[in-house]
Amino acid sequence: MILNKNFIDDLYNRKLIYKISNEKELKEYINNKNLNIYCGYDLTYDSLHIGHLLSLTLLKRLYNYGNKIFILIGDSTSLIGDPSFKNKNRKIIFKDEINKFKKKIIDQIKKFSYINKFEVNIINNSEWFNKINIINFIYYIGNLFSIKKIINNKFIKKRLENNNNISFKEFSYVLLQSYDFLKMYKQNNVKLQIGGSDQFSNINFGINLIYKLYNKKVFGLTFPILTDKKGFKLGKSNINKKKIIWLDKEKTTPYELYQYILNIEDNKIFDLFKMLTFYDLNYIYELEKNKNIDNIIKCKKILANHLVKIIYEKNINKNFSLNKSYNKNNNIINISKKKINYLINIGINKIYLKLGINLIDTLLKLDVIKSKSKAKNIIISGGIKINGNKIFDFKYKFTKNDLLYDKYTIIIKGKKKYYIIIWKNTII
Repeated sequence: MILNKNFIDDLYNRKLIYKISNEKELKEYINNKNLNIYCGYDLTYDSLHIGHLLSLTLLKRLYNYGNKIFILIGDSTSLIGDPSFKNKNRKIIFKDEINKFKKKIIDQIKKFSYINKFEVNIINNSEWFNKINIINFIYYIGNLFSIKKIINNKFIKKRLENNNNISFKEFSYVLLQSYDFLKMYKQNNVKLQIGGSDQFSNINFGINLIYKLYNKKVFGLTFPILTDKKGFKLGKSNINKKKIIWLDKEKTTPYELYQYILNIEDNKIFDLFKMLTFYDLNYIYELEKNKNIDNIIKCKKILANHLVKIIYEKNINKNFSLNKSYNKNNNIINISKKKINYLINIGINKIYLKLGINLIDTLLKLDVIKSKSKAKNIIISGGIKINGNKIFDFKYKFTKNDLLYDKYTIIIKGKKKYYIIIWKNTII
C-alpha cells in the first residue's frame, strides 16, 4: 500500500484529474488522514460501459492508498435524470426497469471489485429519498440553492440558450445529488466525492450545501471524460447503441473489447495506459518514447489484454490474431480447430446457419451491413473475404467447399472485422 499523501501527485501524473475543489485543504488533510470516498452511479441502462471503467479503476487506485470506498447507487435519482451532457429531456425510466438495472449493475461492481481485489461499500440513495418529506426538503434544502447559480451550470445554460426544453424534474437534479453528498457525509463521514468532469458543478453544489449547514469543508475530485475522435464518450454512440462497449460479456464479448482497443486512435493509447492500468509510470514512460507503428500496436495489445483481464478475468492468448493463419495464397488453411473454438469461446461474432444461404443474406443476418444494396457494393469492391479469399460475386452461395473442419466458415470484412459461421446441417 502506497502512502496516502502521494496520491494527488500520482493522479496528476496519470492525467486522472480534471479539477479538484478545495485542493489545498485536501492535500493538507491527506497528509495525516485517510479518506472516506464515494462515487455515484445512476441507472440508465442494465449495464455499465467502458466509460465507467475510469471511475472504477480510480476507486481501486484510491483504495490502494488506504482510503475507504463507497459506491452510491442512484436508484432514486435515476428516476429524475441528470441533464449534464444532454441536449434534450431524458427518456422516462420506470421503477420496475430501474430495479432490474440495479441488480445487474451491483453484480457488475461486486464482480469488478472481486477480480481486482478491493473492498467497496454499496449504498442505495432510496434509503433516504423514500423517507423524505417533500415540504421539509424544499423548506430546508431548497432554500439554500440559488436559481441563478443553477442556471449558470454550463449544461443547463446551453440547453436554455439553444431553446431546448428542460423540465423541472431535471432542473431539480442538482438538489438531489447535493443531498446525496450531505447524507453520505452525515452517515458515513464521506469527505471526498469523485466524478466525471461533467459533474464538477453538481459536486460543488453539494460541497457548498454541507458548508452552509455544518460549516465543514469537504472535497470534490473530477476526472476527464474519455471521448473518441468524434467527441462521443468513449465506448458510446449517440446514434447506435450497438456500438456501446459494455462491461457485460453478454453484451460485449472479450473479443469485441479487445478489437475495440486495437482500433482506438494511436494518439490516445499512452494516456489510456496511464489512466486505466496499474503499471508503474516509469514503465509507461519507456513505452511512450517509441512512437513507431510496431510499438503502438504492441502497446494496444498489452492494454487490450489488461482490460479484458480486469473486466472479465480472462487472458487473451498471445496468438490471438488471425493474421498468422494465412498461407502464401492468403487462404485461412493454417488455423487449427482448437483456435477456432478459442475464438468462439472468447466471443468472436458468430452465427448458426444452414448451407445454401447466399452471401448477402448472411451479411445481413450477421449485421455486418444494413441493406442489400450496401452489401452488394462492398462485395463487388472486394471488401468481403471467405476464409481469406476475396469474393466479388454478389450472388455467391455457400457450399461445402467453404467449410473448415466440416463445420466452420470465417467471414472477414475489410481488414479487422471477423465473423464465424457455424453450419447446423453438417457432420461434426
